[in-house]
Amino acid sequence: MDLKGDKLRMKKGDLLFAKRNAYLRRVAIAPHDGFFSAHGMVLRPKSSRVWPDFLPFFLRSDVFMNRAVEISVGSLSPTINWGTLRNQEFALPPVEEQKRIAEVLWAADKLVRRNENVLEAALMLRKSRLSDLRQPNGHFEAERGCLGDYVDRIVGGGTPARNKQEYWNGDIPWMTVKDIPDSGHIGETQEHISNEGLEDSATHLIEQGSVILATRISVGKVVMNDVDLAINQDLKAIYPSRDLDGQFLFYWLQSMEEDIRGRSAGTTVKGIRLENLKSIPCVLPPLRLQERLVDELRAMDSSVAASKENLLDAFRLETSLTDFMIGAAHV
Repeated sequence: MDLKGDKLRMKKGDLLFAKRNAYLRRVAIAPHDGFFSAHGMVLRPKSSRVWPDFLPFFLRSDVFMNRAVEISVGSLSPTINWGTLRNQEFALPPVEEQKRIAEVLWAADKLVRRNENVLEAALMLRKSRLSDLRQPNGHFEAERGCLGDYVDRIVGGGTPARNKQEYWNGDIPWMTVKDIPDSGHIGETQEHISNEGLEDSATHLIEQGSVILATRISVGKVVMNDVDLAINQDLKAIYPSRDLDGQFLFYWLQSMEEDIRGRSAGTTVKGIRLENLKSIPCVLPPLRLQERLVDELRAMDSSVAASKENLLDAFRLETSLTDFMIGAAHV
């Protein structure tokens, strides 16, 4: 493959390739004229040999990336030298075939971008609805108070003694902030404890369907547990009163994450004191309205999950087409 390389100056439409850690497959198209980091390369095809629309996909293909990784040097941050890369030879299809391949792959890429836009819209809609829980602004009637007014109890956790082998590797999931998933629902943990570890420590068994809040380290992160589990000292299970729907509490805490984090204190490890948590102002709509809002947000969660899956499928399609079409053409 015959390319011109320039490590600093770029022109709109040039290919930007990160020469460090090539396995990350960081390739982009320059959006405008300018300068690019010295940690990358600027590549511009000779159109008589490489069709410009084909090159971005070739640079992301296994054919190119496997070679790029092979010629990288260094252990901590493997880097490609232009002097080595420029001498690599690749068998490319004729330009007309490159045009046909590029047309198919750009169509697949368009599908990925469309799904990205759908996911972004779904996330924005969900964020907007969550903000209504924090500041209704007349969207619904609500009673004003503090979180502590609507909570029956808050249960903390602990860590069984690490030097007691019999306390660990049992059947009880033991949750820490490391286990908090982006989905907001947890069904598995990295570590498990035994009944002895549960009984002989400060941890507690939190029944399925509870609201669990991080009050230290990852302050403000909230989940609901899909299985019974124990928690460590960085977490609190919050049990609502009968006037507060548990899933509404979960979504309300999500909407208040930044505010909760802002109320944390500490130098080495940030945490929020229980009195500060209980004093957070909140607005509580009638129970029937809470349930309706929960239904809306659960539907939005389903939409977000479906959008993420569609985006992943589109990305997989683009990747498989890239490797199949370019790999087949390279044989």
